[in-house]
Amino acid sequence: MRLRSPIVAALALAATVLVAAPASAFTPAQKAAMAGEVQAAMQQIGYPGMLVGVWTQGQGRFIATPGAADAATGRQMRFGDQARIGSVTKTFTATVVLQLVEEKKLRLNDPVKKYLDRVPRGSEITIRMLLNHTSGIPSLPPGVADSAIFHPHRNWRPGQLIFRGLRQKRLAPPGKLWFYSNINYDMLGKIAEQVSGEPLRRLYRERIFEPLALRQTAFVSSSQLPAAAVHGYFLERPTGSFLDTFGWNYSWAFSAGAIVSSLADLHRYGPALATGEGLLSSQMQRKRLTFVPVPSEGIGYGLGIFEIQLGTTGATTYYGHNGIVFGYDAMLLHSPAARTTIAIVGNTAVEEDALPSDPTRPTLFDLADVLAAIAEGEPVPQ
Repeated sequence: MRLRSPIVAALALAATVLVAAPASAFTPAQKAAMAGEVQAAMQQIGYPGMLVGVWTQGQGRFIATPGAADAATGRQMRFGDQARIGSVTKTFTATVVLQLVEEKKLRLNDPVKKYLDRVPRGSEITIRMLLNHTSGIPSLPPGVADSAIFHPHRNWRPGQLIFRGLRQKRLAPPGKLWFYSNINYDMLGKIAEQVSGEPLRRLYRERIFEPLALRQTAFVSSSQLPAAAVHGYFLERPTGSFLDTFGWNYSWAFSAGAIVSSLADLHRYGPALATGEGLLSSQMQRKRLTFVPVPSEGIGYGLGIFEIQLGTTGATTYYGHNGIVFGYDAMLLHSPAARTTIAIVGNTAVEEDALPSDPTRPTLFDLADVLAAIAEGEPVPQ
């Protein structure tokens, strides 16, 4: 087991794991195994702190909050903490778009040209292609990512992001290739605002946050995080030192990644996302859960949601999304069959930090896999 930096080593020694034990709960062995996996993942990945929740209906819950929410003050993680959840935001954006489709303000097969001018091949790219990342449009250009690091207080307008993204060379003709692109969801955010006549912040709040009673969830595309929110950390080269991203401007994330949430709210939202209950009709949920294969990742991607097989036997299907923005990793998964929800947040971004790639460094997918196995009473994968 290898620690990524001295600060993580110090925080790991001070880490505490809090496990709730309701009347019908995971067994002591399951809770101990989950706690050990969380602690090992935090140290191996290099998170200063983590928020982890596993809930199985009829078996209670497991909550772990090891490490620091603020490395400067030493404040420890708490169950009620809010943190950025990155591209889990895409599930909210897709939900709003699908609701607008149900209201006949949009159609999945509408060409993008109908709503946004001057989009190359906009007559061939559909709303559905934006939702399932088959538009052929690349993601944010390198200059935007560099700006987010070297000029972290710059304010980006959505139109600027879309314009820069569309200037890049296309990856493939529309509908021919799956490629994950934030520009797809920036475009969907602008289209949702246009056809509804309401700002995205209000659309999220009135259509999702309030109906599901998500009281600690908000769209924060600026730097105005709640004062007690979790600090995010960006590991820079060559020293491996931390940059605190707490006050950075996340306008570049917009409708692709700017939502903030908590474990309690993710627990409530995960089942609604996976089943559509309280959000979409059963017919529209079936359309959401129509997947295109992503062979290199071993998942299928639907309309703002993926499906993945988890557990030792790989037989249990979970639905959800992961999220990565500078300073934060997140994962939200729910299995209707296993009646299990898994929510994880770490306060650095494994795939975005500037340290060299390490093939032995685990990811949140690895942690979610073992937590799912333990929750179902399977042997822990080795």
